[in-house]
Amino acid sequence: MKVSNFVQLQEAIDNNENIIEMSKSISAPNMINLKKGQKLIAKEKNIFLSFINGDGIGLSGQNEISDISIQTSPRNRAIFIDSSEEDLGDINLNNLTVTGVVQILTRGNNKKLNLNINKLDIVSADARFFCERPMKYGVNVYQGALTVYNFNPQKDSIINVKAEDISIGRKNAPVIGSGVFISGFNDESGFVIIEKLTTADIYSNGMIPLGQPNLITGGIFIVYGAYAKEIESYGCIYTYGTNDSTRRMGEGR
Repeated sequence: MKVSNFVQLQEAIDNNENIIEMSKSISAPNMINLKKGQKLIAKEKNIFLSFINGDGIGLSGQNEISDISIQTSPRNRAIFIDSSEEDLGDINLNNLTVTGVVQILTRGNNKKLNLNINKLDIVSADARFFCERPMKYGVNVYQGALTVYNFNPQKDSIINVKAEDISIGRKNAPVIGSGVFISGFNDESGFVIIEKLTTADIYSNGMIPLGQPNLITGGIFIVYGAYAKEIESYGCIYTYGTNDSTRRMGEGR
């Protein structure tokens, strides 16, 4: 179903349309929640979906978002998980330009997710204000502009990730918080398996006050419970602030 305004977009979601194609740019007064299995795509160039108030697109599972520019306030979530489904299936994010945080965080009943990202450019984001933060060795970590976080403590919960062509921030205009943040629940449960991660330029600034030793961020920060098989950075990774670095934390491989 093709949609050209917010009323049509919301009706398509409510009517369980499987494929929703944006034919024109849309300003949404509030967030939307895609139902399980729904796809939001655009075939025209320069399609823009902006959210005037609050967060952007909530995902229920087995969703796809492709070929759209999405804008929220930088400190809000442009894309996030809003589901109690145990098996979230495949979530595909393709060719997106985003203002706001892309937060793929599972919790509660969420046990299985296959996340596939291909070409994601996060222009601006501020990830400092989310309360879910891993802690080890006496320090906490800010989430990132791109966050993949298994916050389910059950041992059989897992996120499989393949993320390629990720770019974050701009030179002298970094995102705030971490750049790419990937974490499991801890060393013993709630795992993330990174099949492949490739990044272009990443610019981040934690905005952490000087002399605060218990808070850190990173350009690419892989925390405990996350196991990376392949990571390739073919662009610049540049951090600007105190306690910023490119690092991993914990005992994963």
